[in-house]
Order: sequence, then C-alpha cells, then structure tokens
Amino acid sequence: MADQAKTSTGHHPWSAYGVLTAVVLPLLAISASIVVGIITANAKARASSVVVEQRAAQEASAARSAAQLDQCLVGLWRLHAADAPISIVMDGAVAVPNAARTGAVTMRFGGDGRGSVEFAYRLTGIRADDGKRMEQALLGHNEFTYQTDGGMVTLAQVSEQSAMTTTADGRQVDQREIPWTWWLSSRYVCSPTQLTTQDANETVRFERV
Repeated sequence: MADQAKTSTGHHPWSAYGVLTAVVLPLLAISASIVVGIITANAKARASSVVVEQRAAQEASAARSAAQLDQCLVGLWRLHAADAPISIVMDGAVAVPNAARTGAVTMRFGGDGRGSVEFAYRLTGIRADDGKRMEQALLGHNEFTYQTDGGMVTLAQVSEQSAMTTTADGRQVDQREIPWTWWLSSRYVCSPTQLTTQDANETVRFERV
C-alpha cells in the first residue's frame, strides 16, 4: 500500500512542501489582489480630488472675471437701424443701393463673460443694370467671450455658424463669412438704453431690447 501512495518519482503527491505551496500561493494571490485594489482605490480618490479642486478653481476664476465685467453691458442689444447694412454689396461694389431691409442683428452679453450674436437680416432690391432681383441674407449665430476694462470691451470669437448669402433671381451667386469686424477691442459707452462702440474704423450703435 505504501508503494501505491508514491508517485513515479518516489515522492508522496501531498508532501509538506506541496501542502505549503497549495496553501501559501492562493493566500499570496489574495493579498496581492487586496493591495492592488487599495492602490487603485487610492489613485481614483486622488484623481477625483484633483478634478474637484480644478472645478473649484475654474468656478472661482469665472466668479472673479464676472465680478470685473461692466454689468451695464449684460443683456440683449439690437443693432441700430441707422448702422445696419443698407446696400447689397458684391465683390466690393454696390449692386443695389438703398435696398429694402427686414429683420435685425442682435447681440447678447451674459453675466459670465460669454455672449452671442444672432444674424436674422435680409436686404432685397432690383439691380439696375440687368433688372435682376437681388437678395442678401445675413443668417446664423456666433458665440464669443468678452472682457471689459477701463471703458474698453474686447471680444474673442469662440464659434461661428453664420454666413452672408447672395442670390440673383433666386439663384445663389455668392456665400461668404459675414464681414463682422467688432471682434476687436473697442471703446464703448453704455447707458440703460443705448450702447455705442468705437474702434479705429467705425462707430456702431445698439439699442437695448
């Protein structure tokens, strides 16, 4: 019977070494898993803490920036009719002077230093040289951030989803970005009902809506 309990090498299959190995290795594996789990949990906790700190810093920065904004600007403004485009221009030349105008261009300043421009403005008229009915449509939405400092307002465009499209007898003949130059720094004067901006090239007036 003793011989039958031995393997071909002459050792018992469950020697003391074998039993020790069978018990210790699983324990080591379990311990390693626990350690890895603790390390992973700590890493996730640190990462979560960093995210929370970053968000808090961003919110504090935004609050400081908002506090520095001129609150007179905050709200919705409409481009004054006298300063809105009045002629259909193609390739730098006036195609239709004194065109009929519909719609408006509005600008919104938010209290968080962000804003937007809404274009919903059309010019229509008859071209004198060939009698074609011309239409120029300024449509779309642009977003920006802005800062104010000592009577200066500075805009930085964030996104542009607007275009100026020109048609002749209903057929599109041109489409391009809206030539909006107010993204540069401008001096401004703000009152409860009026906003006037002025840079090196032009003066633009807005009415509070």
